[in-house]
Amino acid sequence: MRLAGKVAIVTGGSRGIGRAIALAFAREGAIIAVVSRNEISCDKVVTEISKGGGNAISIRADIASEEDMARMAEHTKDKFKRIDILVNCAGVNLPYKTVT
Repeated sequence: MRLAGKVAIVTGGSRGIGRAIALAFAREGAIIAVVSRNEISCDKVVTEISKGGGNAISIRADIASEEDMARMAEHTKDKFKRIDILVNCAGVNLPYKTVT
C-alpha cells in the first residue's frame, strides 16, 4: 500500500475521474475526504470505500466558495489531524467571456 495512512482530499470525488481517483487512493491505503456539491453522491463513494475496508468521510462543498474550501480543510484537519494530498478534480463553470 503505497499511500498507507496518507490523508487525501479529492474534490469532485463523487463522480467520474474524481471518484476513480478517490477509490484508487483508498485501495492504496489513503484516508479520503470525498468532496462534492452533491452530498448523496459523496456518501455513496464513502460507503464504497468503507465496504472495501478503507477510511473516508464525505464533505459537501462548492470549490467556487472560499468559505466552503476553508470549512473543507478545517473539517479534514479536525478529523484526521493533517492533509497530505490534495486532488482538485472538480470544475467550475464561469460565464463565458471573449477576450478583446
